[in-house]
Amino acid sequence: MKNIVFLTYILFIFLYSCSFSANDKEIDYYAFGKKNMKKENYKKAKRYFLNVNPEHKNYADALNEIGYCYSELGNLDSALFYFHKTIELRPDYYIAYSNIAWAYEYRIKNNDSALFYYNKAVITLEESNYSDHITYFNRGVFYIEQKRHNLALADLNKSLEINPEYALSLNRRSLCYTEFGEYDLALSDLHKAIEINPFNSVFYYNQGKNYFLKQEFNRALRAYNKSLSINAINSDCYSNRGLVYTKLGKIDSAFLDFVTKL
Repeated sequence: MKNIVFLTYILFIFLYSCSFSANDKEIDYYAFGKKNMKKENYKKAKRYFLNVNPEHKNYADALNEIGYCYSELGNLDSALFYFHKTIELRPDYYIAYSNIAWAYEYRIKNNDSALFYYNKAVITLEESNYSDHITYFNRGVFYIEQKRHNLALADLNKSLEINPEYALSLNRRSLCYTEFGEYDLALSDLHKAIEINPFNSVFYYNQGKNYFLKQEFNRALRAYNKSLSINAINSDCYSNRGLVYTKLGKIDSAFLDFVTKL
């Protein structure tokens, strides 16, 4: 009798497991891939994404994520292959264009190709009637790196229209205002950025630079102190704080900062 009960139980478990569709198992592959992405375990994440079935609703996302994993693992040829494969499947997948642009800018060091794909990302985004602040942010950052601050400002304004609470866009826009000599506008953006995220040392560092340019040296000192309390290994911050100490007549403190910078 016990054997019959046991076999019945085994049969029930088998039938129950078979009741799940293949799609349910595929979702698990995708979910496990995303989970490992968050842990920055790109090799393991890639293996999961490679197992996602082409019929899966997130297959295009999986292809894009495979490309991202390869990029993080230093295999740029494979990364670009999967980003392009994503676009072949989904021509409106603007994120893949941004990822290709990022690879050309930071990995391959080809700024012309990077700009081409950043532009493709924005055009695809707008033609598809999607709304994404990150796409404009990415091109805005590229323009800042190229010293094209007017174009950067336009993109960062668009990014902040879509998401006014994106602190990174506020910080980057402040760099444009600083470049234009609009220090109060820069400080206004940095104040908002710090309200949103008070733990980013770069925000205080940029705040210190703007106060210094306004010759408000005590405020600059407080900002640099706060930045260094969060990130004590920013050598440029020590150098800048040394300049502030010099302006305040605190030569010994300035000397210590300059030595630390070295």
